[in-house]
Amino acid sequence: MKLYQQIVCPVDFSDASLNSVQWGLHFARQAQVPLLLFHCYSMHLQDAETASAVYAEMSRLSDEMMRDFIKKLKIESDFPIVSRCSPLDLNQELRVISDESPNSFIVMSTKGAKGLTRFILGSYAVSVLHAVNIPVLVIPEDQSVDFFQKTPIRWLLGVDPTETKYSEALPWIHLLIGQFGFVIVPGYVDTGKEGSSHAEEFLQWSSIYFPGIHPLLSVADHPSLGIEELMRRSESDGLIMISRDKGWLKDMFRKHLSDEMVFMGRYPVLGVPDHSPIFEIAEQPKSKGSDAVL
Repeated sequence: MKLYQQIVCPVDFSDASLNSVQWGLHFARQAQVPLLLFHCYSMHLQDAETASAVYAEMSRLSDEMMRDFIKKLKIESDFPIVSRCSPLDLNQELRVISDESPNSFIVMSTKGAKGLTRFILGSYAVSVLHAVNIPVLVIPEDQSVDFFQKTPIRWLLGVDPTETKYSEALPWIHLLIGQFGFVIVPGYVDTGKEGSSHAEEFLQWSSIYFPGIHPLLSVADHPSLGIEELMRRSESDGLIMISRDKGWLKDMFRKHLSDEMVFMGRYPVLGVPDHSPIFEIAEQPKSKGSDAVL
């Protein structure tokens, strides 16, 4: 069974997006699925006549730049690649794709938190995490494609043992490992702020669903600091996290950990929206000893 039927890469024709597309191309080849490239050139114009003229020219230029961009990839002629340019906003376009094709996998770039402007404006990649209902892999602009010389790719799974979504995501993780050959290492950060430690619960959970894999624990004042430590200790290449949906008032001033890790742009982050259909793709894995165990 193929977990994903296409890899989707939004591009702005920059070197950063060229790099992220190389990642997308690698996954598409590995999974033997098509690669979809798209560019958004939305503009906020009130005058209909002006908008009509401007969008026509923007469409022509976007198509031309897309053709030049694809040439830089040097993709074999028989590889299935689709490209399109859209006047929609990036989040709107990705939302349409994720709703129409829930078996898509998004790969995009981020410049991370560099400079005052980036700090004020934030990361577009973070907004994408909350705009779609499918997994989004965010690639830092300086994360070279040479990364693929390493096999298999190793991921740290940041686990919250009090959150049931991690157990619900296990069938998806099982299929992800099968399609892309990933190695998953579970990790937990204990901040000691909840009055009691969930370390024993995490270790028991890991022994059931990741037998043979040594789980990692960290104690830190802030989860992000603990994750940094776990990334170093596990020698992981990327981080997998479940991204909580944002509420209107409840989460207006609350910074989500997944957002923070994507925003900082230190390493690849695979964010899974907590409302994603991936939680419904298969029955839950059984207990230790079952064929369904990872």
